Amino acid sequence: WPLLEKYQKKLRKTPQLFGEIILETYGKYKNKKRALAFLKERRVRASDKGRLLQQVLLAEDLQSLHSKVRKAKLFTQSAYLLRKSLRKKLGLLSQMEEFANKAIFQKDLLLQAASLDLLGEEYMKLYDQLVEIPAPRSLSASQRKVYRKKYLQEIAIYKKKAAAFDRKAMALWDKDSEIQAYLNLIKALNPVSRRAFVREFQFFATIAPRGVKRLFKNTLNDLRKKPRLEEVQKAWALLRKQPFELDYIKRAKALEQARGEETKVAYLNMRMLLVKPHQGGRR
Repeated sequence: WPLLEKYQKKLRKTPQLFGEIILETYGKYKNKKRALAFLKERRVRASDKGRLLQQVLLAEDLQSLHSKVRKAKLFTQSAYLLRKSLRKKLGLLSQMEEFANKAIFQKDLLLQAASLDLLGEEYMKLYDQLVEIPAPRSLSASQRKVYRKKYLQEIAIYKKKAAAFDRKAMALWDKDSEIQAYLNLIKALNPVSRRAFVREFQFFATIAPRGVKRLFKNTLNDLRKKPRLEEVQKAWALLRKQPFELDYIKRAKALEQARGEETKVAYLNMRMLLVKPHQGGRR
């Protein structure tokens, strides 16, 4: 991160490359605050890798918000405590709905599916908890019957919401081909950049339906693979033949990052910065 800050003026001239380096850096040294600071630059944020990094950060936001919803317990010791705790729970669920709307606006299929799925799950849990709350003891048997009927009608809205969110989520999870295309895009990234998606995919794998869950688990296995020595040697051989080919530099860098060869990575980073303007001049 300090090196990115040092060279950011030069890197901002090539937003696609800058976005790629930010994603790689986040994959290795996760620091959300610094990543967001670099993404304030509109052109970097709009780059291919910048958009992917934004999705990773939003997925982390969703996990954090869901954790808060799960931890918000209902207290039934008194009517006052129940109202207060229910109001807090509904406020957090409202924030999750806003998050889902944001994902819909951004046309992010996975975040839409995940947020809607979690909303369906949490609203159903809330309904089940509320159903278990008995009528006040101070009421007579006949009064309890009337109270219970009215009470169930009032809380039925949460069951209806749960069903509606579940239907929407399943319609999105069923888009196997689109999900697989996205997973293939991530697998095509260099090994270090792919690390940024491990936690996100673990999260999706816990909530996705069985068929989609398998897709995420298979991708996670691929993301954790380390490059073979023969693959690294081949990349360097190609680079020696064509030392000014940017794609070959990127490939060698990605493999060395996956192996933890920091000195070679630093060398290749500087080489990328020198080759980029050179290629621009040739055009």
